[in-house]
Amino acid sequence: MFSAAEVMTTEIQLPDWPPRRLVTETVLSWGFRHLDEESIDCDSAPWPVIRGMILAFLRHQLTDFDARLRARCEHDPGFRDGLAQQIEQAAYHKYPWLAADPRPFGPKSGDSLFLDSMAKRLADLRGIRDQLLSAAKHLRRTGGSRDHIATLQSEAADIAKQIDGMYAFLTKPKAGSNADGEWARSFMHRRDGQRRKWEYDFYSGELGEPLPPNRIEYVGIQCPRCHAPVVRRKQFIDLGQGYNRVSVWSCHCLTYAAHQAYGWRLAPVTFEELEEMVQHTEPSERENRARS
Repeated sequence: MFSAAEVMTTEIQLPDWPPRRLVTETVLSWGFRHLDEESIDCDSAPWPVIRGMILAFLRHQLTDFDARLRARCEHDPGFRDGLAQQIEQAAYHKYPWLAADPRPFGPKSGDSLFLDSMAKRLADLRGIRDQLLSAAKHLRRTGGSRDHIATLQSEAADIAKQIDGMYAFLTKPKAGSNADGEWARSFMHRRDGQRRKWEYDFYSGELGEPLPPNRIEYVGIQCPRCHAPVVRRKQFIDLGQGYNRVSVWSCHCLTYAAHQAYGWRLAPVTFEELEEMVQHTEPSERENRARS
């Protein structure tokens, strides 16, 4: 038999997660482990069901519950139940909202800065990848379906590619020099006129939100694709992730942003450069087929 002191030898450490994140992570983890069962809606499922799933998620995914049971080297229901009770008490202490349904969660507070939002998405993708791999490991250990395991591993590999691409994008240097001279990091954002309406966009909020005339200037060239005059925002903008000195040009179909390091002066955008950007952002054959 176990003793209370034996169970209490390790303090339970739980993450500082808000209700929305803990609920969504729990339901996501459950879904990956039960691919052949009906999915559970984290917004409408009965709260006692969700709460029970949360407590199981905390035991098996966010604490050393399973490792301590394996280290026990014997089947000891008393020790198992005592440890589970300790984790449950720690959970109610850490998350008082478990006692009553905290849903609906209310509107999400998203980042308004472009690169900060991308960094948050990168963190979310890493979490999903880890959940997929953890679920695949769990199914292998418990004799789960090989097809389910293969599906989880395939999805994890696809997400890993997305992670690699986003990480490379976010960690590219802001400026540098090469054989052609000094260069500064730049970004292009294309609007296709269908899913994304052709309007001016200066990263000022919602797409097409106008800026006062005294905050923009026309640069004297016209876009060869949308035929709108190209306009530059007079003031620098902050895109997040340390890019707080960014100049922005826009026509109706394209936004071009370039980082301006201290002591540098960016050359004006020329028609030839704009033509090259337009060609670079032309829809691929795959996109054209998807529209037709």
